[in-house]
Amino acid sequence: PPRVRSFFGVDGESPRCKIGWLRVPGGAILEIFEFQPQLPSVTIPWNRVGLTHFSFNVRNTQRWHDYLRGKGVACVSAPEQSPRGHSFFFAKDLDGNLIEMIDLGYMHYVLQWGGALGGWIFRRGMYRQYYGR
Repeated sequence: PPRVRSFFGVDGESPRCKIGWLRVPGGAILEIFEFQPQLPSVTIPWNRVGLTHFSFNVRNTQRWHDYLRGKGVACVSAPEQSPRGHSFFFAKDLDGNLIEMIDLGYMHYVLQWGGALGGWIFRRGMYRQYYGR
């Protein structure tokens, strides 16, 4: 309780924290925290500064949509096609957090192979002012 109180700032007579980790293909890890006592859930508007949702890159969003709906997951929308060819939809977890399932299509390869190069170019080009150079 003292560490949960001091490190996380959770008030209470005997605050507790449970932490879980989910491995994501490609090397990412999602950390999930459960605090006691809990504050009530609030709806986060899209245009709020900060985290509003997170995304998983998947193949075949329609198949994922059907699978998740079959498991009782609340899906906010049906899969939609963007003008650039990728498809996506949003679901909500048990706490109401938005999760985007996105099939990047060919952009997956562009980001995988060109992402590092694009970052290097952006840091030295039109976005230089944001990198203090």
